Amino acid sequence: MKTTMNLDDELIEEARRLTGIREKTALVHRGLEELIARESAKANGDTRGFGTASNDLGVTLYLDGKYEEAKGVFEEARATFAQLNDASGQAFSSGNLARVEERLGNRDKAMGLYQQ
Repeated sequence: MKTTMNLDDELIEEARRLTGIREKTALVHRGLEELIARESAKANGDTRGFGTASNDLGVTLYLDGKYEEAKGVFEEARATFAQLNDASGQAFSSGNLARVEERLGNRDKAMGLYQQ
């Protein structure tokens, strides 16, 4: 399907830098794949997959400048990993959540999350 989209140049460059994906279409596909993976894991009762996909979706939302949405998804991922007693997953989610808090101007919250 061919469509026209308005994409933020800074977000595209940040996504390229973080993922190594150069083509805009491939970046959009990656975001859609992450959304589908998250919702599929949720529907199938795959708790670990849901946590991982939620964290990935949060990164996509963050790169799209949707910080409040990313914050909610990262919080959900962190809670999922806590339920699984997965310290590594919690650390990744907390680090990502800290980056969001920085962008939102909440430096004290960000520092607390980085120190967890």
